[in-house]
Amino acid sequence: MAVTINGQCYRADKWGFGGFLLNANPADMPLGTLISIEGVGPNKKKPAPVSIRARVVRAGDDGACVALNFLHLDEDAFRVLGELSV
Repeated sequence: MAVTINGQCYRADKWGFGGFLLNANPADMPLGTLISIEGVGPNKKKPAPVSIRARVVRAGDDGACVALNFLHLDEDAFRVLGELSV
């Protein structure tokens, strides 16, 4: 899955309705950082506009990912995530 944060696209893995792992440098998104996700889709080319608020809750040991916990998903985000899980 691809997500857009502040106009930049990232790959997200191991996702569910509670959150996901984001392929990002933990130095750029320290623990506790609040994140606004503005796009979600199966790839970078055409993400659906959404409004998801999330918090960085863990950094990967390899320095290549962070875990995000969703705080709020709008209706569009809930719909898109549901469609992607099929």
